[in-house]
Amino acid sequence: MSGRTASVRRRELASKARRTPNKGTTREKTPLARPVEIPEGERITEAHTQKKTIVQMVNIPAHKRRVETDEYKAVRYRLIVEEDRPCLVCGVRNSTLDDPEQNPYGAKMLQCHHRVVEWSLANCIDLAKFNARIVATYRARGIPGYEHDFTQQQMLDWIDHDERNLWPLCDRHHVGIETGIHSLEYAVWSVQDLLLPGYQLTSRPKPRAKQGVAGGRAEAPDAPEESW
Repeated sequence: MSGRTASVRRRELASKARRTPNKGTTREKTPLARPVEIPEGERITEAHTQKKTIVQMVNIPAHKRRVETDEYKAVRYRLIVEEDRPCLVCGVRNSTLDDPEQNPYGAKMLQCHHRVVEWSLANCIDLAKFNARIVATYRARGIPGYEHDFTQQQMLDWIDHDERNLWPLCDRHHVGIETGIHSLEYAVWSVQDLLLPGYQLTSRPKPRAKQGVAGGRAEAPDAPEESW
């Protein structure tokens, strides 16, 4: 085969490859995607599955073995049992775990997620920055208890058990595979309560087949804020 013929053949094969999806590709059509109307002549990216592998190496500072403090237990009990706050994603409450209609993801329990500062990272948080970024923000909003800068111990206590550092989440949306905030990128995790009814965002686990309502944004007394 001449050099010119080989060059033409390579271009033909490359063009065919662009038109023919690879059997091993992750860009598969997603059956639950919203239909999209595209003006004639414009190009569209077909619905597909995007596979991403993230490996992160986090330097966790030395800390005591995690033992739930009495203060943390008390706040968790108040939020989850006494106030019966819903999971911020699917809306299930401690009181509705046994109701398939109200528990579409089959959660087993409600938990609390350290949302601003992860508990294990407390010993690498700079007190001056904490006061300037977090305490000052709440002070500017006129929230009681933030009139003065925190001491080191007050900061550690806030990280451990202050309700403004705790989000009520069901176990599926806290630590669940491909649904939990500890498994997904935040940009993906955070839209789960805004999805179209029946839309399956990740490949697993699927919601229960028998469900009466789609998981909507929970009207919690302390719903997520844009920042702290």
